[in-house]
Amino acid sequence: MKKIPSLLLAVAFASSLALADAPNTIDLPAPSKSGGTPVLTAMAKRKSARAFADKALTPKQMSDLLWSAAGVNRADGRRTVPSARNKQEVSVYAVTATGAWLYDAVNNKLVAVAGGDLRALTGHQDYVKTAAVNLVYVFDETKAGGKSERDLQWGAVSAGAMCQNAYLYCTSEELACVVRGLFDAGPLANALQLKPGQTIVITQSVGVPAAP
Repeated sequence: MKKIPSLLLAVAFASSLALADAPNTIDLPAPSKSGGTPVLTAMAKRKSARAFADKALTPKQMSDLLWSAAGVNRADGRRTVPSARNKQEVSVYAVTATGAWLYDAVNNKLVAVAGGDLRALTGHQDYVKTAAVNLVYVFDETKAGGKSERDLQWGAVSAGAMCQNAYLYCTSEELACVVRGLFDAGPLANALQLKPGQTIVITQSVGVPAAP
């Protein structure tokens, strides 16, 4: 399987490559686990923003964003967000100008699932086409052990925690961010090659703020 080092990640994000020519995996730089805006200050400043410059995130920003949303923060593999009985049943997909990627939290890398610019599929709003990345939070009934109403509720709780962590990181990094529920689940699920039993819970657009 082809890989590229983290120093080339910016090139991979900036190039609109077909999946056949793109790397199968992208190793992310190590995420920051200290510093940034104090958490209470970040909560005080947190807001939704919907105007994005059509500009990619840096490799470090992508790593820190995904780690904040769903990264491993302990040696036993537990995450930055809670999940019922540590089932970790919600995964994060990153849809960028280069394609769609599954975040591998354990190995801190992106795994390609589709090529091309699929951002327009992630929502009905025009701004999803220019956001640097549209995060797609996906519930997996196999990991949850079922798809009962209660299982789905716990998955929604986990996805909500992921969204809030991403919001707080974006506040600290002065990035624009908005969580969204308006999307066509069928075409998006097909584009992400989701399996039966996987359900899209919510989406979230993140990027460099547009100039005032």
